[in-house]
Amino acid sequence: MPLYLQKNIKPDVVLALWQITESKAELKQLLGIDFFEQNMHERMELGSALHYLASRVLLAQQFLNTKCHLHKNEFNKPLLEINGEHHFVSITHSHDFAGIIFSKTKEVGIDLELIDKRINKVTHKFMNENEMQFAGSETQITEKTIIWSAKETLYKIYGEKEVDFKMNLFIDPFHLEKEGNLQTHIKKENYINKIILKYECFENYVLTYGTAEDMEHREIGNR
Repeated sequence: MPLYLQKNIKPDVVLALWQITESKAELKQLLGIDFFEQNMHERMELGSALHYLASRVLLAQQFLNTKCHLHKNEFNKPLLEINGEHHFVSITHSHDFAGIIFSKTKEVGIDLELIDKRINKVTHKFMNENEMQFAGSETQITEKTIIWSAKETLYKIYGEKEVDFKMNLFIDPFHLEKEGNLQTHIKKENYINKIILKYECFENYVLTYGTAEDMEHREIGNR
C-alpha cells in the first residue's frame, strides 16, 4: 500500500507519507486531472520525477475530485489552494518516501531524511559548538540526522531566505528515543523564535515536523 502513514497531528493539521513503489507512468495516472502546478509537465521529465510525482499524488489524494493548485511564493515556499481557499503546506522526500503536512490555519514544516553515516562529512557545515558537545561523536549518526532534519523543518516553517543553519538555527540537547520532542529556536537579526518540533525514527529514516502554532516569538531589539 503506497500510503504508508496518515494522521492528524492536530485537529487542523494532517501529515501523510507515501512509500514509492510505482513507476513514473503509474504515478502520472494516479495524479489525475484536478491537480495543477506551473511547469508540472516539465518537472515530470526530470531525474527527480518519482519524488515529485509521489508527493503530488499524495497531496492530490487528500482532496479527491477537488481542484488543487500548488504554487510558490517569492521565497520558493509552496502554497496550496483548494477550490480557491488558501492552505499552508510543506513537502519532503527521501529515497523511497515522499511526505506532506498541511493545514488551513497554521504554517507547517516537515522533513524526511535517510540515516546515513556520510553525514559525518558535513557535520561542520550545520552543527554549532553546543550541538557538537552532545551529538558530535562519529557514532551518533541518528542524532546528527535528527538535528539536520529539524533544521530543515525550522527553515521551512520560517519560510524566508538567508538562514544559516549553523548560526541561526539551534537544537537543544535531547535523549535519543524512537520518537520525541525537540526544543529548538531561531535567532536571526532582531528576534528569537522558539518552537517545539516532533521527531520519529522508523526503518532507516528520521522524520521531523511541526507548526508555527508551537512557536513563541520574542523581540530582542535591534543590534
